[in-house]
This record gives sequence, C-alpha cells and structure tokens, in this order.
Amino acid sequence: REEIEILYGRGDGTFEDPQSLPAREGVASLSVGDFNLDGHQDVAVLEDGDNARSTLNGKILWGAGGRAFLTQGQYPTGENPIDLATADFDGDGVSDLVTADADARSFSLLLGNGDGTFADPQAHTLPAKPTAIVAGDLDGDGNADVAVAHDGTFNNTKLFLGRGNGTFEEPTGITTGQNTVFLTLLDLDGDGHLDLLAANRSANTADCGNQVFIGDLAILYGRGGGAFLPPRFLTAGENPAAVTAADLDGDGRRDLVVVGKGCNDEGGGAAVLLATGDRDFADAVFFETGQAPAAVIAHDLDLDGTIDLATANTFSHDVTFLSGRGDGTFRPPIRFAVGLEPRDLALVDADLDGRPDLVTANFDSSDLSVLLNDGGEGVFLSERRFAAGRGSGALSTADFDGNGRPDLATADARLDRVSILLHP
Repeated sequence: REEIEILYGRGDGTFEDPQSLPAREGVASLSVGDFNLDGHQDVAVLEDGDNARSTLNGKILWGAGGRAFLTQGQYPTGENPIDLATADFDGDGVSDLVTADADARSFSLLLGNGDGTFADPQAHTLPAKPTAIVAGDLDGDGNADVAVAHDGTFNNTKLFLGRGNGTFEEPTGITTGQNTVFLTLLDLDGDGHLDLLAANRSANTADCGNQVFIGDLAILYGRGGGAFLPPRFLTAGENPAAVTAADLDGDGRRDLVVVGKGCNDEGGGAAVLLATGDRDFADAVFFETGQAPAAVIAHDLDLDGTIDLATANTFSHDVTFLSGRGDGTFRPPIRFAVGLEPRDLALVDADLDGRPDLVTANFDSSDLSVLLNDGGEGVFLSERRFAAGRGSGALSTADFDGNGRPDLATADARLDRVSILLHP
C-alpha cells in the first residue's frame, strides 16, 4: 500500500516520527496549499495509475485543522451511478454501500472493510434502468434489504431481501407508480413496520407548452415479512423529486413533505401534507423554496424545539432554510449559496459541535458544500467546498472507518464510481 509520510518539525531542526496518510496509487508528485480557502493546509497528490505512468489521477487530502486530514478514496461501480444508500449487508458491523447504476441496468454492492475502504463491487442485474435505491430491514429479520425502482409502470420496484451475509434472495416486484424517481423507508403509521414512500412523475403534455411531469406521491404501508399494501396515491405538486416525514405540528403524528421541481423544472416548492388521522392527510399546502428543489430534510435545525425544513435547489444553486413555527407552517425562507446544481442533501455534524450541519452534493461543479450550523439567528455559515468526483449527484453518510465520526460517500455519475471522504 502506497503512503504519504508527514514529519512534523519540533522547531529545533529535528522532526517527530512520521505519520502516514494513504495513497491508493504510486505518488508521482504532491503540493501543499489551502485549496478550499478554509484556513487549513491541504495536500494535493498526483497519483500514478500504473507502473508505466500512462495514467495520472489527482486527489486532495483535505486539511481539517491541527494535524487532521479528510482522506478521499474512489471505488468503481456500474455505469452511471445515480443514487446510493448505506447499510450493513453482511452483518460484520461495518457500513456497506449500494449504488443504482442507470446505464448498467443493475445495482452494485460494495462491502466495507472497516477502515474506510471497500471491496470490489458486486453487480445485481435489473430488468431496466434503475432510478432510485434505498436500504432498510423490510421484513424485520434484522438483515438489511434493498428496494430499487426502475423504468416501467408495473412491478417497477424490486425488493431484494438480504440474507445477512452480503447476498440476497431472488427479487420480488411491487408497483410504486409511473416513473418512480425517489424512494424512502420510514415507519409512517407507527406500527413497527417500515413503509415505502415513492415520488412519481407522470407525463402530461397539456401544460406549460411542453412536456411537464405532474406526478404524485405513493405510500405503500408495510405489513411485515417484506410485504406491502397496494400503493395509495396522493397529489403533491408538480414534478415531485423527494419526500420525507416528520411531526411538523406537534400532534404526535408524522406529516409529509414533498419537494417538486415545478413545471419543466421551473419554480417548484415544498408541499406539506399534515396528518389528520389514521393514515389520512390534509390537502397539500405549498411553501416557497429555491428553483427546482431536488432534496429535502426535516429536522430541528435551529434547535428551538420545532421541526424545520431544508431543501437543496438544483437550478438556483442554493439551500433554502424554512424555520418551523410548530404548527405546520414556516417562517419566510432563508437561502444559502452552494455549488452548482445541488441534487442531494444530507444532515451531519461535520465539526462535531453537537449542532446539525448540512452537506450538498453538487452535480455540475462536482463537489460538496458544507454549511456549518453557527447556532445563531443566521443558522448557517457560508459554505465550505470539498472536491468530489465528476457528476456527484447523490450523497450518503455513515461511519465507514469505525472512528466514531461521520464520513461521506458520493455517487459520481460521470466517472462510474463512488468517492469516500473520511472524517479524521
């Protein structure tokens, strides 16, 4: 294994014992500088792709202050990974990854080694291009399972029940709706079974002068054993892209939030559907976001005891923060600039101060934006940028190296790989 060694000076002409940082290929050259302007020194490494030096790959070890670095690794997937999820699929206590590989018509399983590295991908064939993937214990046996949506209208989501050893049973198909683009798992009705929520787009050429995706939200309530009730469809705005659930009005029931990109990806907003009873929801009420929101998080971000919303807005290149009033409504939006075309959003305590921070995966600028929570009225500080792979459009977080701190994984669609950023 190739390494970079750092010898910290004692100030008297001598040096401490070397500390090693991993380099996945032979090191051809390196340079030091503050490449992301966060006040910490970073190390840029030019890595030798093979013994003939015909391929050179660049990566950056991001300085995190003191003597810590964020190390980045890259691991192959199938062609055009457009979504990813994290779970422990082989029961070893280590987080693994699955990616939905659109052009390969498959999903890849990358088993974690426990040190932040991953084994070679294992491909699982699908009947059509996958569009979304999610992981969770669907049948309640303690093993992680996979649900992956693909092109089509009938049985367009496949369930792969995990055996707990990194393998899966033969898939079964369920219908989640027309053109499913997003999946999430949560216990919406509190019965102890995971429910499956899907955001669907259905083509309608009568609006906007061009094709516009109207779409709907599908709820499939879990019955246990990996079975689901037939989908219940709710209207939740135009061109839905993502959905989450939380108790927005303090009545003990989980409400729904659906973000949609609007007519032809122009406009859009957040639709809130308050729970009114057992599996019943009020009509959607809409709240302003940035342009074409693609991801949403519901969490108490300003630490006032009520649930807030944050959205990643694809074509206004920003994040919208909506402070919750505790009654299902929100204060006027505050927007924070991030990289170009943010397509995913994650909640993580990046600086380990106990406050929730936000991270976006920026597809067009191929980087991550970190918005640190300052605990004040402004809520978030200006973004900090970290390089990721080309076309980083999906994001997941887990402790991949077992040091108790959150790490990040991105699906890099233009490079057919995942990138891993390890928190020191």
